[in-house]
Amino acid sequence: MLYQADPERLAEEVCNTLVDSRGYTHAWVVLFQEDDTPAPEPRVRSFHHYGMAETATAFETLLRHDGPPQCIKQAIATHDLVELDTDSVVCESCPARPVYQQGRSLSRGLRHDGRLAGILTVALKPEQRDDAEERDLLVQLSNDFGFTLWAIGEQWRRRAAFRRIEELLEREKLLARELRHRVKNDFGIVRSLLALQAMRAEDDHSRNSLDEAAGRLDTMVRIQELLLDNNDAGRVDIGVLARSIAEGAGGSDGGATVTVEAHEDDLLVSSSDAGKCGIIINELLTNAEKYAGHAARIALSVSWLSPEQVQIVCRDDGAGFSRDVLDGETSGFGLDLLRGLTGGDGEELSLENGNSGGAIVTAVVGVAAGEDNR
Repeated sequence: MLYQADPERLAEEVCNTLVDSRGYTHAWVVLFQEDDTPAPEPRVRSFHHYGMAETATAFETLLRHDGPPQCIKQAIATHDLVELDTDSVVCESCPARPVYQQGRSLSRGLRHDGRLAGILTVALKPEQRDDAEERDLLVQLSNDFGFTLWAIGEQWRRRAAFRRIEELLEREKLLARELRHRVKNDFGIVRSLLALQAMRAEDDHSRNSLDEAAGRLDTMVRIQELLLDNNDAGRVDIGVLARSIAEGAGGSDGGATVTVEAHEDDLLVSSSDAGKCGIIINELLTNAEKYAGHAARIALSVSWLSPEQVQIVCRDDGAGFSRDVLDGETSGFGLDLLRGLTGGDGEELSLENGNSGGAIVTAVVGVAAGEDNR
């Protein structure tokens, strides 16, 4: 069988080769449309021939105007060879009827894997009419032709499916990006409202509480910004997020000095896990600066503890925790929030004082396992 990636050119070459090499009087091929929902009767896509001379144009017009004639319907209905030299098969008005009357013509469907791609018809010379080997050859040829058309169609269908998938993925990325823009803007609006409310607060406790809430929203805004800048399917690098939060925590004049150490180059987690880790980091830095003082030195480290656990450690050089905090007798909102965020299976929060002073908080956070996780 000839190899040709274009079904139309393949059909033409098959017709030419059969007439030139096998000595048939003529050969023609009808290719059908590949519909996702098959119609009761196949629709003609193209007609190819060799040796039919002036009858070809009239026959093609008949195909396209009236649909498959009786001879093609016979070939569609059976997997066997159909002889086109009897009145029961060839229509009286068929333009190719004189050609069929000159000798025996045989027709067969081009099938594979349940798909009917077209019909192949050849006109035999008188000496070939009763040749069983010629008939067997035509059966094998139509099988090979049907398989080749099926293989080409499969390749086209796969390419079309891949293109469709790529289009859907691109559309999903655009929709996700638009959604993140809107979420970021919404966070920004709420954060501004909190800041305005803090300015109007009449006591320090209310003002500080509103400022802390605004700081938590700042963290969520930073996560959305990282998602917008990162094309890695909605994943966020916790090391990059920690540095961004630290810049905000120690960015003002007279603020604490914050250093961040990420022990791996790739600390990617999902956006939901990034939200939890980001709030934890924000609380750790906020509490460290709040209790160790604005002149404190704060060190934050982030690393993989396991493929499903991120370890976040925050150290400062302040006075450290009081005994009642270490014993769990006293707790503020920030510490309660940290405990709530690390209260799941495989998560923990530990508090201790360093040998040379200062507080040390270690948070083990559970995250969804991914192929990038250490």
